[in-house]
Amino acid sequence: MMGEYSYRKNRIFKYITIQDKNVKIPDLPKGEDKLTLFMDIDDILLHVFICDQNFGYLANPASKDPEHEFFLKEIGQPCLVYMRDYWEEFMDYLRENQDRIDPVIYSTGVQPYVESILNYVDPGQQIFRTRLFQNACYIFEIEEEEILYLIKDISQFRNRDIRRSVLMDSKPTNFMMTPENCLPVFAYTAEYAPNTEDEKDPHLLNLIDELDGLKDAEDVRPILAKKFKIRQLLKNSKLI
Repeated sequence: MMGEYSYRKNRIFKYITIQDKNVKIPDLPKGEDKLTLFMDIDDILLHVFICDQNFGYLANPASKDPEHEFFLKEIGQPCLVYMRDYWEEFMDYLRENQDRIDPVIYSTGVQPYVESILNYVDPGQQIFRTRLFQNACYIFEIEEEEILYLIKDISQFRNRDIRRSVLMDSKPTNFMMTPENCLPVFAYTAEYAPNTEDEKDPHLLNLIDELDGLKDAEDVRPILAKKFKIRQLLKNSKLI
């Protein structure tokens, strides 16, 4: 598998700029073999609407009132936070399984923005003790095709076993570096509000089931590759 990773990276890396070569995450305590769950928070647990400078709240697609609001001074705009159905149950699951899962926030957002959200979702850093921000992402750019993305690479963290690492994300471009480690998520946009309990979005409950089946696996890659076939999807999309 290492040769396979090297081949893919050599092919992709000519379009990549590493922003910060010194980004690190803590070692797991000696003797622990927890599953490392790298996950974003945007469009997975919640959706954030940043008010448009010209149109204000008029461009907001959300169909319900926000659960939280904060002002981001870096851009001088208010941000509305809409929580996904069953987000509290998902957080409870991570809290109850801290002996088997180490959740790591891995976001393309800048630190002030992400921390403002996490202050509401995880006050006191009780669950997401490790947090990675935009500087931990690579810049992927193909100038002649006008392609520009921020992408993630969980394999850069060599102190975590790649066999026991999962990247849970809603953007396929983030799967390019380690497709066999990826757990895809349907993005949450807050455009639909349920009227009854039966109409609630069950996706986070489904993700709990997925993680329950992975947390004790010796190697998550065959399981994820067989179920989601991310590599083939990326090939079909000409991303790898």
